[in-house]
This record gives sequence, structure tokens and C-alpha cells, in this order.
Amino acid sequence: MIQERVIKIASLLEELQRKIEKTYAMDTGIEDVGKFIIGDRTYRRLYGDERIITSINSLDTNARILIRQHTEPLRVSLYYPNWMIEKLERYDPRFGVYDVNIDEVAVFVEELDHLLLIGQSYKHRKPFSLLGLELHANITKYLVLSYFIANQMSPPRLNSVFRDLLKRHLFEENQYVGKSAQEIERYTEANRLAWKYINFLEKLNKEEYLQEIRKFNKLMSAEMVSYVEKVA
Repeated sequence: MIQERVIKIASLLEELQRKIEKTYAMDTGIEDVGKFIIGDRTYRRLYGDERIITSINSLDTNARILIRQHTEPLRVSLYYPNWMIEKLERYDPRFGVYDVNIDEVAVFVEELDHLLLIGQSYKHRKPFSLLGLELHANITKYLVLSYFIANQMSPPRLNSVFRDLLKRHLFEENQYVGKSAQEIERYTEANRLAWKYINFLEKLNKEEYLQEIRKFNKLMSAEMVSYVEKVA
């Protein structure tokens, strides 16, 4: 059962939640992110015929955020396929990010970031857009993967080779099999904007970087797009 799997990977889930929330100074109102996670059996039982808004990563893992429409309070689930959780147990990114797990780590972070941003938006009664969600998550997964990879180095620092590798892997070599033209346009634009903003962030010192990324996070989801075009 997914609940048993989540217990084993809970420390990674909680560590990433704390890191993302601290970096952006997010106020999500989510105390136990594990309560939102569902696996294969629960997904089939709860969402088989129900109307949902779905946010799916470009990689075909089927991990996704599920939002039940027309409910108050908002009801959200984060679906991770059982096989994906099991793979991250075997290849925990805290002990290394390699070809064998980089795709799953990216998806894991992306969908978690969607959940946290939706939680923050709902708590503060701010609307969110799909493009804004993708943009925010693209920035987050680059920062998290950079952190994990840098920690494999001595001294811990992301060099230009791995920076270029992440750029290609996350933003340039995506496969959009089975996606609509509208979805492909959204993912492509989110990739472009994310890389533009990352380049801007990397020119700042640590204090400026934190001030800037927290300012960005306070914007409404739809505002993030125009903001990046303006400042980066």
C-alpha cells in the first residue's frame, strides 16, 4: 500500500517540503504533506470517474496533482505511482543523483512544488494558473537538483558541466508524447521563463538571491510570468 511506502520515504518528502518552504518563505498551511499522497489503488478508487483538474509532468510517469472541482474546502491529492516511490527508495537522491533516478527526482519535486504552491494560494485566497504552477515548479526542481548534485562534489558546488547537463535534461530534451498543442505550448513557455529567471538568480549574491526569490513567490501565480519577463 502507498501509505506503507510513504512511511519509508517520508523523511525525503518532509525534507524537501521544509527546504522548498524555507527557500521561498512559503506559507502553505500544510503541516503533514504525507496526508495528501495517494498511490495506485486509492487513485483508481477515488478518481476513476470524477471530474478533476490535472497537472501532469512532461515525463510520462503519470504522477500528478488532482483537484476535486466545486468543493469547499478545496480537496487536493498528490498521486505518485507506487513504482516511482519504490524506485526513489532504492535510489534516494540524498545519496546521489544519477541517470537512474534523475527523472523520478525531478517529477517528485515538481509535483510536490505544485501542491505547496496551491496550498499557499488557497490559504491566502489567491488564484493560480497552470503556467504559473509550471514556472514555479521548474525553478524549484532545478534548485533542488542543483543542491543534491552539488553535495556530491568536493567542495559542494555545482560546476558548469553539471549546470549545462541540468539545463539540457530539464528544459531542452523534454518529450511531450500524447500532449495537446496547448499543453506543449504551456510546458515550452514555462521552460523558457524558468531558465531565464534562473540565469538572473545566479548573478545575485546569497542575500539578494533569497530576497528576490521570496519576492517572486509572493506574487500571484499569473503575475509570475510577467514579472520574470520584466526583471530577468
